[in-house]
Amino acid sequence: TANVDETDSDYPAGYTQTEGTDPTTVTAVAGADTSAGVDGYYQATTVYGHLYLDSNGNGTQDSGEPDLPNVDLIITRSDSVTQTVTTDANGDWSAIVLPGSTTADVDENDPDYPTGFNQTEGTDPTTVTAVLGTNVSAGNDGYYQAGTVSGHLYLDSNGNGSQDSGEPNLANVNVIITASTGVTQTVATDAAGNWTATVPPGSTTADVDEADPDYPTGYSQTEGTDPTTVTAVAGIDTSAGIDGYYQPAAITGHLFIDSNGNGTQDSGEPNLPNVDVVITNSNGITQTVTSAANGHYTATVPPGSTTANVDETTLPNGYVQTAGTDPTTVTAVAGTTTDIGDDGYQPQNASLGDFVWLDLDADGIQDAGEPGLQNVTVNLY
Repeated sequence: TANVDETDSDYPAGYTQTEGTDPTTVTAVAGADTSAGVDGYYQATTVYGHLYLDSNGNGTQDSGEPDLPNVDLIITRSDSVTQTVTTDANGDWSAIVLPGSTTADVDENDPDYPTGFNQTEGTDPTTVTAVLGTNVSAGNDGYYQAGTVSGHLYLDSNGNGSQDSGEPNLANVNVIITASTGVTQTVATDAAGNWTATVPPGSTTADVDEADPDYPTGYSQTEGTDPTTVTAVAGIDTSAGIDGYYQPAAITGHLFIDSNGNGTQDSGEPNLPNVDVVITNSNGITQTVTSAANGHYTATVPPGSTTANVDETTLPNGYVQTAGTDPTTVTAVAGTTTDIGDDGYQPQNASLGDFVWLDLDADGIQDAGEPGLQNVTVNLY
C-alpha cells in the first residue's frame, strides 16, 4: 500500500485529487517494478448564485420577496464537463468546478422554474471565470410575472359619452405609462385606437400625452378619466378604461323688444335680458341659459341638431313675438358658434272702445230713449 502523506508540508493541502486513488494497494512482484499509478491534484474553486421572485419587477430583491428553491442549474466547467445543482430553501446554489470559464444555466425545463415570468435581474446563462481557491459569484437572478394594462381612445363626435357606430378611433396617440416602480414607458394607440403596456404588478398610471401632435387639442373628454390609475395584476390584463373626446360646438341668439312691432330691432329699441332659453342638444339633453343684459345668450353643445326654445313664462306679461321663430332648430358645428337668430317681442296692443248713439235732441248727451247705433265702422289711426 502506498499512502501519500497529507501532513507533509509540500502536500497540496486543500486540493482535490483528480487522478488515481490514495491510498493505493498493489501486488509487488519479485524482480519487477509494479506501478502504484499516477496521482493528480488540483485546487478546486466554487461558483455560486441566487434565484428569487421579483414580485414588483424592480430588478432587486426587496423585503418580503420570496426566494426560488428547488430550481436546477446546469453548470458547464472549463473542461466542458457538466453537472447539475439545485437551489436550496434560500434560493442559493453553489458548484465546485475547475478553474477557468464556467457557465451557469438555469434549467427552464425544471417544473419549479417560473415559466412565463420575465427576468428582471441577472443574465441567463451566466459565464464567469472560476479562480483557484476563490468563491466566484455568478450573480442574482430575479424573475417576475408581468401584467398588462390596456385602454382605448376615440372621437366622441356627438359628445354623448359613448362610442357610437361610425365614431372614429384615435390612432397614433402616445400614452405615458408609469409603473409601480416609478419607471415610465410610452406606448401609442394602434389603428383601432387601442394601446397595451407590459408592466410589473401594482399601481400603474396611464396618462394620455396631450403634447402629442395626434392628440385632439381643444377637444373635451366625455368618457373616461385622464390620467387613470389602476392596479396591474400579474399574469392578466387590466383595463385602464376608454377615453372619448369631442370638439364642442356653440349656439348663440339674441332677444329684444320690438316696440313698434315691425319685426326688426330699430335704433333705440331695447334688448331683452333675464329671459330663459331651453336648449335641447343632439343627444336630447336639455340645459337652460339666460339672456344677458345685452339680450344675448350662448350655449355650449355637441355637434348636431340643436333646438332653442324661449321660456315664455319668463317673458314680460302680454308680450307677443314679432321677429324670429320659437322654437328654432339649427345644426351646431364642431369648433364653431352657430347663430340661432334674433327674437323680437312687442308689448301686446292696448284695447280701447266707446259707443255710438243717435243723439235725437243734439244735446251731446245720450238721454234716455236715445238708441245705440250698431254696425257703424270706426277707423283707428
